[in-house]
Amino acid sequence: ITGRENDLPFALVDSDTAGKEKATSLKKDLYKKQPEKIIEVEALLPKKGEYEMEDLIPYEELAKVFSKRYRGKQDDFDYIVTKDLPIIQQMEKFAEDNGHKLEVGWKVEIATDFHNQFQHIAKKVTDDTVKIWTVLFDKLTKK
Repeated sequence: ITGRENDLPFALVDSDTAGKEKATSLKKDLYKKQPEKIIEVEALLPKKGEYEMEDLIPYEELAKVFSKRYRGKQDDFDYIVTKDLPIIQQMEKFAEDNGHKLEVGWKVEIATDFHNQFQHIAKKVTDDTVKIWTVLFDKLTKK
C-alpha cells in the first residue's frame, strides 16, 4: 500500500483490543518507518477507552437509530446512553440486558439505517462532533 510519492496512507483503527493489536502489528511491519500515520480512535476523543469508529459520529443520533431496532424492557437505549463511554460496548450490554441477540452483521444494519437517515441527522451535528472531526482531518492533512 502506498500513497502519493510512496508515502503510506493514514490508517484509522479502533481503540478496542482488536484495533490496538492491528495498530501494533502495522507499526512493527508496514508502518515501521511511519508509525505516526496510525491513528487510534481514542486519540481523537477527550477520554481514553475502547472507542470504535462509531464513536466519531453523533452518539445521540446513532443511539436513536439503534433504539428503533432494539427496544428496551424498561427504557430504550437512546434514553440511557452515556456520552462519555464507548457506544458499541453500551449497545452490546443493552442488547444482552434486554434479551436481544446481536447477530453477525448487526453493526452493518445499524450503519445502513443511519445512512438512510443521514440527510436528517447531518442537520443535527453538534459542536463536539465537529471538534472531533476537525482533529481527525488536521491529522490527516498534516505533512
